[in-house]
Amino acid sequence: MNEERPEDQIKKRFDDFAEEMENLGKKLEKEGKRLSERLDNQGKQMETWFQRTFGVLGPMLSSIAGLIILGIIIWVFAYLGRQTGNSVFTDISNLFLDNIVWLFSASLLMSYTEYGNRKAPHYFKWLSPLTTAAGLTILLWVLANIFIILGRNTALFFFPSLSAFINGNITAFFFLFLILGYLIFFSIEATRSLQPPHLDQHVKKPETQQEPPYTQSSNIKRLYRSGKDKILGGVCGGIADYLSIDPVIIRILWIIATLAWGTGILLYIILWIIIPRNPDDKWF
Repeated sequence: MNEERPEDQIKKRFDDFAEEMENLGKKLEKEGKRLSERLDNQGKQMETWFQRTFGVLGPMLSSIAGLIILGIIIWVFAYLGRQTGNSVFTDISNLFLDNIVWLFSASLLMSYTEYGNRKAPHYFKWLSPLTTAAGLTILLWVLANIFIILGRNTALFFFPSLSAFINGNITAFFFLFLILGYLIFFSIEATRSLQPPHLDQHVKKPETQQEPPYTQSSNIKRLYRSGKDKILGGVCGGIADYLSIDPVIIRILWIIATLAWGTGILLYIILWIIIPRNPDDKWF
């Protein structure tokens, strides 16, 4: 039998990765619609009344409501700090108080982006990944500063290391969130533009795909990505199946490695591309 050429194998891995990213976009779109419908059914009357009553001032009022909640949290932490004498509560309270303007501005930006996406999605939907990336980066920055506070007041050595790593790579995290956000966004947009005949052909394609003949006849145990136990690309499930251990253990170790060294996300994407699918599993 003819063996598949290395360049053909690489092309197939990239094709599989692109196909699965597109399928992930479909799933996210489907789950997003389901969640949106559920939220609409639960709070449709209240939302209609709120929008009809306040209109363009609605995002401002919701951000002010969030600001009030944040103020209550600041007061609670300051109160606990005074009552217990623990500087952790006081420092966290001061952290939020010192950055309350930035937090309110971020909330306002995200609220009005959501409002614009609802009123004129053709123009504002392109901003959603950007504002989401900004929001996640701000949350990560707040978490890093909380780690600094905990590192100063506890004996746990890893808090300063985590905070230094996050603050040292905060820009990289922003662009990572931004790239992932737009990858998912364009994947969803591409899925919407597909015609039904093309979709049918695309869905049937995995059924006709087979592993190269030399892999089927080989006695060497192959490492595959798992289609049965997967959250994203089946990498952790495939490694767990290869090692015959619980996939939860692999996922926990992967999260720890990501937090400790920050290479887990990039490594996962690389393994997603180079490790082939398990041909015995159903993928779509």
